[in-house]
Amino acid sequence: MLLKPGHTINLGRQYSKSHRDNISRALKGKPRPNQMGKNHGMWMGKRLINYTSIHSYLRQFKLGKCYFCNKVGKTHLALKKDKKHERSLDNYLELCPSCHAKYDDTPEKRIKRIKALEKTYAHQNPIQNKKCKYCKFLFLPRRKSSRFCSNKCSGVNRYKNKIGLWLKLNEKK
Repeated sequence: MLLKPGHTINLGRQYSKSHRDNISRALKGKPRPNQMGKNHGMWMGKRLINYTSIHSYLRQFKLGKCYFCNKVGKTHLALKKDKKHERSLDNYLELCPSCHAKYDDTPEKRIKRIKALEKTYAHQNPIQNKKCKYCKFLFLPRRKSSRFCSNKCSGVNRYKNKIGLWLKLNEKK
């Protein structure tokens, strides 16, 4: 029987539980070329395989033991030198956080880190000692705008200002 475009035969038809089980048994173990590779509905292509998806795939094969110091616990997957990010466990070393930091640290990375630190405010304009506005004690402020050495001095000063303002208002009356 030839079907015309836009036909509605079996559209929305619900099969019984036993019929669905029969279909499932009949298809079990048979290859489905229309649902494999590029034809699969979830296919994304090789170009979309990225760092995150590779690492999430490889995480299931981790042993939890550092390659260098043999410490058991939390481990990272470090890419071996001169290797590319691929879905192969042979390209990675399983390292504890401290060994991973030592393994990845290179002179170029150190220079880059130092240059980044030099650009911060702390290295350009180091914060100098200031004198507290209430007790006149020298202190190292946490931020540029700090005026008091402690919360106590700040509170006492605030209280004195309120009393002073109250006295000024009452003198005029």
